Formats: sequence, C-alpha cells, structure tokens
Amino acid sequence: MTEPTNDRGETEVLEEEILKEETLEEEASLALAHKHLLLNGDFSDVTLEGTDGEHIQAHRVILAARSKVFQKLLFGDFAEAKDAVIPVGFEGSVLHAIVEYCYTDKVSLCKEKVCHPYMAHTIVSLTTAADYFEFPKLRRQVTEYACNQIIAHKLLALPFLTAADQIVGSAPRIRECAVGAIQTDYTGSVLGLENKHITALSHAVLESIVSDNAIITDEIHLFRLVEQWSEGPTVEESAADEQQEDRKDIASVLVAKYVNFQNIFCFDLTNTVAKSGLLTTAQLLEAYKSHAERAEKTGSVPSFMKRTPYWETSNSTVAAFGSEGAISGFTGPTICRHPLLCKEMASGRHVWSFEVVKLSQAGMWLGVTGFEAGEKFDGSLYNWVCYSKTNGKPRGITSFDPQMPVCPGFVQGSILTFTLDLTGRGVLSVCVNRGVSCIICENMLKLGKPRSFVPVVGMTTPGTVRFKGFDSSSFH
Repeated sequence: MTEPTNDRGETEVLEEEILKEETLEEEASLALAHKHLLLNGDFSDVTLEGTDGEHIQAHRVILAARSKVFQKLLFGDFAEAKDAVIPVGFEGSVLHAIVEYCYTDKVSLCKEKVCHPYMAHTIVSLTTAADYFEFPKLRRQVTEYACNQIIAHKLLALPFLTAADQIVGSAPRIRECAVGAIQTDYTGSVLGLENKHITALSHAVLESIVSDNAIITDEIHLFRLVEQWSEGPTVEESAADEQQEDRKDIASVLVAKYVNFQNIFCFDLTNTVAKSGLLTTAQLLEAYKSHAERAEKTGSVPSFMKRTPYWETSNSTVAAFGSEGAISGFTGPTICRHPLLCKEMASGRHVWSFEVVKLSQAGMWLGVTGFEAGEKFDGSLYNWVCYSKTNGKPRGITSFDPQMPVCPGFVQGSILTFTLDLTGRGVLSVCVNRGVSCIICENMLKLGKPRSFVPVVGMTTPGTVRFKGFDSSSFH
C-alpha cells in the first residue's frame, strides 16, 4: 500500500489559496498571477526532471530571476540549457517545493500542522536543495519548521535523524534538535515508533544512539532497541562493501560494547537479555556476577538504573532552578534544593563536577546530601560549598565545621570538582577550576550507620547548573 505524500495535495492547497484571493480582488495581483502560472503551467517553456522521473513544468525566466544557479543552468553554457527537459539532481517532491518557492516565496510543505514521519527525508533534502540553489531564507524556514515539529511531536526525532544521516552533511541543526529530543525524552521519541522506523535505522545511527551517554532512559530500553533492530531484514552496509552483514552479529557487537548490564535488573537479564540470543553464556554470567558483587558491597539493590544522572526538573544534565522546591521549616533564606537523580554513593571513592552556568546571586550551595540507606532524600543539605558575598566579594565557605579552612571562591563559569571518599570515615573535598583541593568534611560516616549520598544543589535565587558527569572510576 503506497503512502500519500500529504494529508492534502500541494495542488489542492494552492487552489484553495487562489480561490480565497480571487474572492478578495477582481484584478489578479502579481503573487496570484504567479500562482496561476505554477498551477496551470500556462506558457511554460521548460520541464525539470527529478531523480525519480517526476516532471515539473516551469518558466525559465522566473526560475532564472530567482536563482543564479537556475540562471546558469537555463541560460548558460551548459549543454542541457537548450533542452526542453532538464534533469536536476533532486527528487520530484523536492524540486516541486523549490519551484513553488521561486514563484510564491513559500512552500506548502511547511504549512502542514503535523509532519508525517515519511516526509522527514523530503524536508531534509529540501534544506540541501535550498543551499544548492542559494536560498538561505528557504533553508531557515524549512529548518525552523522541522525543529518545531520535532519539539512538538517527539516521535519525529528518529525519522529526521535517519534522514539527516542518509544525506551526508545536511541539516546539522535538525540533526542536533533530533538528538536532543532523543536524549531528554527517549520514551516519547522512540518507544512509540512503528517497527519499520526502527528496522530502517542504519548501523551508524543505531550505534550513535546506543553509545550516547547523555541519553536519559533505562538501560534495558536501549538493549531492546538493538534487539528490535536485529530482527529486521538483512542489511547491506554499502554497495562498495560487496558483502551483507547479519543484523544479529552487528547487534551482538553493539550491546557488548555499549550496554551497561549493571544497569539492568536481574529480572530483565533473565526474561529479556538471555532470551534475545545476543549475549554468550559467559557474558551473561559476568552480568549476574557484577550484580552479586555490587549487592554484597552495598547491601542493597540499586534503585537508579538510568544510563545518565539528570535533574528531574529539566530531564537533562542542565537545569535552571527557580523558587520551586523550597525547604520547609528553614529559618534562614528560603533555599530551593535539587538532588541529582543518580546512583546512590554508599561506598568507594567518587568524583564528579558541576559547572556554574548562571550564578544564584543571593546564595548557591553545591555539595551532597546524605540519608540512611534505603531511605528517600529528605530535603536537607548535609554538606555543601556555599557561594556568598562578603564585602562585595564572592567567596566559598563551609557549613559543617567552622574550624575547617575557607574554600576557594567560585563565580559564574566556574567548574567545581567534588571528591567523596567513603573508604574510611567519609571525606568530602572540592576544587575550583582544577585548583587546590579543599576538604569540606572529614567525618561523614562518624554516626556509624550505613549512609548513602547524592550530589545536591541549593539556591536562594534562580540560577543554572550543569552536571558534567562522574569520573570513570566512580561506582567501581
């Protein structure tokens, strides 16, 4: 069954516009006359042929007046200039949009309220055609339309990413927007897609998704994506390879290389991963072993199984905090606290960094919050580095022990790197912009009870913080 090219055909849209304008004026305006020429093909003297064989009738003088590229093609020294039918290296749907833009300064394609996934390739191709024919305004118009569609309809992210991959070097902003949507809303962008869009992914696009450490989703979802892709038809990487690679083989390599099985519950290891056939028995045993060792070390089953830590307020690693989330019962300035959603730090040595993107002018606290193992975050700021103003100058102070040395001050743009060492009594330290390390607290485990910690940010006025990630040695 063939898919329609639009909810309404482009010709139908133009006819409706012409009827509306004709009811408003008896004498044809220049714009209306151009629409008539485009729709009816009256006095046309050239036919453009797309790569798919589609023909579009047009008028040489109008095309040449709008684009120097058309001027050279139609009136230059090219052998094809005098031909009645001129082949152009774009599909018919893309050429039709280019010709429509030459006549009307608009494209009907970008008037659709909801873009269908199968139109993504045409839209991305249109940005390339706009570059080729030197229409920067059209490129901006199409790019803005595509990005707005991706933001409003997350399920378009993967089809647009696929289209951008197929057309090398095209639409970097659309690609960036699509990747951003997948990173921050994997559920809305991928989980609801039809199977045909998953199996149509290229090996390169699939790998770019599975290897992306900024994607916020359960690790099992990424495994299932690869498994779903592996069940598609045999793929041929390129004609030059002269060989076909089996999807199962490719999928096995991808999951072994990129999927963190420590972030997959044992239930899913047994009922999904083991049954997929993508892992060897030895690899499965290693996954179970890592779970057992972590449970023995921490005494509990981890509750956080996402690939990437994130702020719940923004569902990303960058968040602007306002007045929401104030700690009740606090007698000083109202502090809005925001714990990072991540694995709990209960043992070992952990290193992570924050970037102060926008400073909270009245007060900003960066550090950790501690709670009893198995309990939930209670909103307190257990230990922190505080930004304050003394005599008009910013400086860092500690809140745990007044005898501790004053920490280096930090300002907007500073990178603060924290180290939490839980191998002994519990030591939290910080350095600013790779400077000298300052100890904030030396006895975080002195109560003798099992404690867990997560990074936390506190503010009294709006500010923005970026979590830059844990060191590779953390949680090992």
